[in-house]
Amino acid sequence: MRPAHSDVRSPHPGTASLLGSVLASVSRSFYLSLKALPAGVRKPLGLAYLLARATDTLADMPGEVGARLVALDALARAIAKRSGEDADPPVDHPFAAFGDAPGVTAGERVLLARIDDCLALLETMSAADRGDIRLVLSRIVRGQRLDLVRFERGGPGICTAAELDEYTWLVAGCVGEFWTDVCMRSIPAYCRLDRAEMVRLGTDFGKGLQMVNILRDFPADLRKGRCYLPSGELRAAGVDPGLLARDPGAARHVFDAWWTRGMELLGQGRAYLHAVRSRRVRYACALPLRIGMATMDSVRLHFPAEGVKISRPGVRRLAVRSLLDAVWSC
Repeated sequence: MRPAHSDVRSPHPGTASLLGSVLASVSRSFYLSLKALPAGVRKPLGLAYLLARATDTLADMPGEVGARLVALDALARAIAKRSGEDADPPVDHPFAAFGDAPGVTAGERVLLARIDDCLALLETMSAADRGDIRLVLSRIVRGQRLDLVRFERGGPGICTAAELDEYTWLVAGCVGEFWTDVCMRSIPAYCRLDRAEMVRLGTDFGKGLQMVNILRDFPADLRKGRCYLPSGELRAAGVDPGLLARDPGAARHVFDAWWTRGMELLGQGRAYLHAVRSRRVRYACALPLRIGMATMDSVRLHFPAEGVKISRPGVRRLAVRSLLDAVWSC
């Protein structure tokens, strides 16, 4: 059961638009999942997504990597700052200015402009939710910083399967633990398994969703000088990672092995949603799972084509199937 709310402050007046139009403008599918969630978990999960999307926007910004790291670190400090601490001086609060950078979408521009509203909303959460949001964001930012240093500061990239596993845990797998703890705290009799098993399944589910992104974006990332498939495995397969941008198809053997691993991780997501009692949460889990699996099928079929994604009508069809998953899973 949710503890007493003596530590929860009055709702921020901008909550509805932040978790409504702003979130919808930066997420095509998560917004659909968020709308299905019970009210008690909708705010912390939605706010955590917005903050993670803001840090991701800063990390992916074009331009000099040092400036991005400064902005990313400034936002991370603002998120981690406890109530009553002095605000950062203006010079140490540079992230909103990045909204005018090339390549930033209209939704991302609005999100960056409303970071202060997001931080104010964070202060209205219960102490437990605030702590969990800060913890998961610290992990995500650590993964984003590691990514920038590896690929844009002359690092060696990802060399081993262990390094790839660490990266997928930091930027996505840790969200499974966060999601589980928020839901177990707020939803009575949330699941049929104990916390440790739900965290394990949720962590693998998150890592599987990140593998979808990695494999879908593989050719495009190569053109940017990024290769997330372990260079050691590529060399063992007789592939020079430095030449893959010219011929992404040469990585087919290693790509297929990680496609299989990604599908195994997504399978843990199905086990997770089957263990959840709430039909609304099952739907919220089933939708990204179905979109992820459909994307993986398309990516493998069209490899090494770029721009593979599920169309809006396709997402609507998957939403209907996810609703059936939510109703009939037991």
